[in-house]
Amino acid sequence: MFSVPVGCYTIPGIRANEQGTSDADYQGLNDISPPLFAPKKERCSNSEIQPIPKCGYPEQMGRRRLTGARKKNKVRKIILETDQEEHAQPHHRLVFSHLHGCYIRFFFILALLIYACTAPFDKRLVWLHMFTSFWACLYLWTMPAWSVTASGREKIRKGVTYVVVSNHQSALDILVAFRLFFPFKWVSKAEMFRVPFIGWNMALNGYIRLNRREKESRRQLMAACEKVLRQGSSVFFFPEGTRSESGRLKPFKPGAFILAHQMQLPLLTIAINGSRKALPKASLNFHGRHPIHIEVLEEIPYADFAHLTVEQTAEMVRERIAAHVETA
Repeated sequence: MFSVPVGCYTIPGIRANEQGTSDADYQGLNDISPPLFAPKKERCSNSEIQPIPKCGYPEQMGRRRLTGARKKNKVRKIILETDQEEHAQPHHRLVFSHLHGCYIRFFFILALLIYACTAPFDKRLVWLHMFTSFWACLYLWTMPAWSVTASGREKIRKGVTYVVVSNHQSALDILVAFRLFFPFKWVSKAEMFRVPFIGWNMALNGYIRLNRREKESRRQLMAACEKVLRQGSSVFFFPEGTRSESGRLKPFKPGAFILAHQMQLPLLTIAINGSRKALPKASLNFHGRHPIHIEVLEEIPYADFAHLTVEQTAEMVRERIAAHVETA
């Protein structure tokens, strides 16, 4: 007696010839127990019928297809329930959403009027930026969960053009930076400029956009920053490039420091604490009361880093900011 594989099983009672084919002696095949497509437990318990590993069973394949269908139905059910919850919002939420929309439209119209009145003689758009700072601070002042304080504003010298660098922990950092009421131009990703009213106001202020997906955009960014700096406006960078979830500073990208070296400008360093807990990264979960603090550190004159490379300057500034940032 020989045994050869048939399908997923090894069946005794079959003799193989020299050509690899087999002459089956069908006598006694009906006595094989358990049946050919018996449940898995029965097959495994019979020592004479050994399933070949990694071979799918018809009933399991059907079960997988059914499981996939169930998963799709579950996803559709979750989406449907979410839509129903959104449509079934309490009346006060709908009222608040409507009032907030009116609020944004009103302030954007004011921004347009200020731009039209001041742009002819205010080439740097300082007045418009100050109004935008006030607009942003209204969000901070009207949110009881956020207590924002600022220190070191007296270290900012009037009439001096800076390359401003800060740590980045939360989307809230943008509003917090406006708390300084210090004229500068933001460097922001291009997607922000497409947000209705808010993004339009950013474009109105002449803030600088960055398209991360295009290499040519980076060259245009450096040229735009250099032009703004030559006009006497400071430029604000988050050199980490993205928000830190732990508070620990990530490596700094070189763009801001290349400009500081090329144009021989001082660096103004800023440390922000508390925003990470108030509004975590990739979240709109407002919970608890959190104090937020923004601190202007001592400026770094060009003479202090003129002898350093761009990479050494970036690391030196990173260490200086990290010493004032809480990571716990």
